[in-house]
Amino acid sequence: MARRLVSFGAAVCVWLTTVPPASAEDVLFRDRQPSPLVIDGKPADPVCLMHLANGDSSWRDPIDLRNCSHANIVIKSGSADPRMIGFEYDYRNSAAEMRQPYFLYRFLGSYRGHTLLFIEHGGGGTGEFTQIDSVDIQGHTLKPLEMLAGGDRCNGGVWHASLAGERLSYDRHATPYGVMALADKTPKADDSPKLYSSLEDSASSCVANVHYQDAQWTSMSLSNPALKDEDGWTDGFLHQPCFNNVYRAFVARHETELDRDGVNRFAKAVSDSCLRAP
Repeated sequence: MARRLVSFGAAVCVWLTTVPPASAEDVLFRDRQPSPLVIDGKPADPVCLMHLANGDSSWRDPIDLRNCSHANIVIKSGSADPRMIGFEYDYRNSAAEMRQPYFLYRFLGSYRGHTLLFIEHGGGGTGEFTQIDSVDIQGHTLKPLEMLAGGDRCNGGVWHASLAGERLSYDRHATPYGVMALADKTPKADDSPKLYSSLEDSASSCVANVHYQDAQWTSMSLSNPALKDEDGWTDGFLHQPCFNNVYRAFVARHETELDRDGVNRFAKAVSDSCLRAP
């Protein structure tokens, strides 16, 4: 059941062509409000914003947008998508990476008094991360506030992010374990370690798209109608074959768009059919 994510949306998997980053005039959102991430008439240097990809406590440190050091990286090519600002790069004085590192960002708009950014990045390993960050910008200083959503591909990766007025909408990918975790209550599945070990939860195991508005999930789409049992994956997870059977039964009945009640019905069907098995 190892599946590579085909696309995070229109902005993903397009950075391989060498094209200069977008001009400041392109850095706009739907109501044509100019981006605040413009320094001396140009979009803020993505090197400064790479700090937002840090996974440690330094993530909240203020960023001086006028002082962006290129000392540790070599830029290879710019973004091919005019809505995304960023580049592919190599690390200086380091061994070759498994995959080409990249960092891209896009201004989404003003939301609840703060600035929202959509970010895509990969550091050269297998991860392909996407996130929505809330930040404040005062003069040349950017202050990170909160990651509203984010993840690595099927583990909560974000796509279709948009802002219309004060309504933030986005989708997140979900694994079998992630689908079950959405349910309000899953009988016989209260033991999370047991559930985690018996259903796939890898970053390459997408089975659903979860739709969010203002950080609250509203519905879910079963995203892999041709879901198959795959040697080396399904047989390594005790309840995964049964989960797949329930999933295919919902697809066969054309029950692929599920509201909260539908997600609860799906989780209960999996629980009743699978999680009681020894």
